[in-house]
Amino acid sequence: MMDTTVMNVALPHIQQAFHSSLAVSQWTITAYTLAMATVIPYAGWLADRFSAKKVFIMTVVLFTVSSFLAAISGSMTQLILFRILQGIFGGVVGPLGIAMSFRIIPIEKRGSMMGFLGLPMLIAPTVGPALSGWLINHFDWHTIFMINLPIGAGALLMAVLFLPNFEANKHAKSMSKGHSFLLLLFRF
Repeated sequence: MMDTTVMNVALPHIQQAFHSSLAVSQWTITAYTLAMATVIPYAGWLADRFSAKKVFIMTVVLFTVSSFLAAISGSMTQLILFRILQGIFGGVVGPLGIAMSFRIIPIEKRGSMMGFLGLPMLIAPTVGPALSGWLINHFDWHTIFMINLPIGAGALLMAVLFLPNFEANKHAKSMSKGHSFLLLLFRF
């Protein structure tokens, strides 16, 4: 959520840096959101098939790497491509975090857990633009992506140290081709 809201303030600066139109620049937000929405339904299957902890760690690493690549983008095309990668990996991280929490947290504490996990969705719309504005005023637009590096490193460290191993189910059924087609169709 924060990775979308920080872009709203940064967009004019990015547009100016790459000499692109507003219509093209907005793809940095749209592509991220579409990529994220497209992969969310597959997060559960990936976790079941390959182990939730392994998939979580892999997607945190890849999200962090794609954030770094977005920060050093040399063109609008590169930035949009790296935003798509951010969306793909971010779209898996969120649902996996919630799913693993449900496996770990006792039933009587799940209400508190859901409230805690919902906080970023409430805070991001106000903190994201303010943080983006501050970073751009004191540094430049690249820093809105660099902020994910220490967050990703912290999430990776905590996942490696504290997440229990979840067994993979090698026989986990994937979605049928029909379900996959309908999901993709209704995304657009």
